[in-house]
Amino acid sequence: MLTISPVESRVLAHLDLDGLVSALFTAKAIHDAGVRLDGQLLLQSVIGEEDGGVGTLAAILRGYRGDGAVIMEPTGLSICPAQAGALNFRVLVRGQAAHGCVREEGVNALERYYLVHEALMALEKRRNHYCRDPLFRDYRIPFPISVGTIEGGSWASSVPRFRERWVLKGWGRRASRG
Repeated sequence: MLTISPVESRVLAHLDLDGLVSALFTAKAIHDAGVRLDGQLLLQSVIGEEDGGVGTLAAILRGYRGDGAVIMEPTGLSICPAQAGALNFRVLVRGQAAHGCVREEGVNALERYYLVHEALMALEKRRNHYCRDPLFRDYRIPFPISVGTIEGGSWASSVPRFRERWVLKGWGRRASRG
């Protein structure tokens, strides 16, 4: 593990690091104010933090634990006492490409996907029905399923073969029933 002093070090960063920089300056402010914490303050800057959390899992497997966590995500400057996390995966719906003038010779994967999407929304509804945790009371949908990207055919006048990627946000233990 790399140990960096929040007081004397420079931060070189790329991409989405506003949360990390905020955390570093918060740690420095706590230090500068002379605040004594009851435990250790551990900052984790991990890979995959927006794509399934593999870096966080790696840190946990190495023995790093905490009594709580502050997740530096955009919340309109409000405090979110709980966060469900995210799990990403891809769904492939197959079709058969055909020229649009003879579309009946093809199988439109986008039309097939509508059934998959309806099933995902039904799953989201079932999973959220079981959430009674008071920490999630301010969320209308504590464990949302969010379709992030959709990829389809290769030409506007063709019946699309279709690939769809989606993000399953909030894979919480209470939501895994049903």
